[in-house]
Amino acid sequence: MSFQGNSTSPRRDITSELLWTLCHKVRLVTTQQIAAHFYATAPNPCRRATSLCRKLARAGLIEKHCCSLASINVEKPLYSWEPSNGSRPDFDRLDYQNACRWQSAPKPETTIMATNRARALFGGFPRKVRHNELEHDVALTGVYLRLAARAPSVAQTFQLEDSISPQLFSGRRPDAILPGPPLSVIDVIGRGYDAKKLQGIWMAFREFPIYFC
Repeated sequence: MSFQGNSTSPRRDITSELLWTLCHKVRLVTTQQIAAHFYATAPNPCRRATSLCRKLARAGLIEKHCCSLASINVEKPLYSWEPSNGSRPDFDRLDYQNACRWQSAPKPETTIMATNRARALFGGFPRKVRHNELEHDVALTGVYLRLAARAPSVAQTFQLEDSISPQLFSGRRPDAILPGPPLSVIDVIGRGYDAKKLQGIWMAFREFPIYFC
């Protein structure tokens, strides 16, 4: 199993932790997610998150983009697959459940991404964000941040798609993995994922536990 980048978080301060997270664990984060995760117990969390992002942007360490995004609840997986399950998932039902949760209206958001200057300081090799996948990637960030809040030691092992060896799954890579043991697959079901696409994900990784988030 081959991974890229430093896998140990500095955990020195919020600034370093945020930049390290952007370089190693997620492709982007919203200011709302920063406020909820990094400033959850602080006064005026949204104001603090906005101020931090403004400072980091001036330093050339992040890029900020304003957009409209719908969000989904990632408190728990939509469906969890275990290889010991006796029957295939009901992909039509999963398709319907996913379509229902993506019906919320988009809201204005500010997304934050690490710059090359930040990666020069913190390492990591995440691919460039694709704007047609912003909602998907924000949801995946939510999965990681939820894991980091509830099970920090497990979150430390979280490996984003960009840093997974292509040889691990015969050339196909999931959104993320938890190396375990047992190795587990994490895949966010994005907007418009139909039963056929969900079945394809299951076929590719069904030998491992899969969290369809």
